[in-house]
Amino acid sequence: MFITGKSEIAKFRSEIGFRLKRQQDKLDRLLGSYKWDESRNRYGRNVRDKIIELHNNGLSTRKIAKETGASKSYVASYIKMFRIGG
Repeated sequence: MFITGKSEIAKFRSEIGFRLKRQQDKLDRLLGSYKWDESRNRYGRNVRDKIIELHNNGLSTRKIAKETGASKSYVASYIKMFRIGG
């Protein structure tokens, strides 16, 4: 399971959360420091899912960008974020 984006993390916190206070506090700190505003994201969930699918199939950043219409820098940064969070 992957939870990406501030809105999904906030939904996880409000609907599920953690039993341990230490983990809940860590999640609260994460949400408080989150810099990415999901509403400003010009690429939809389908594009982001396709980026990961193509990456997992071994395509280069350049080929993924061409296939999805996303910029090469966005593809590279999203893959990097996915590796850290995934």
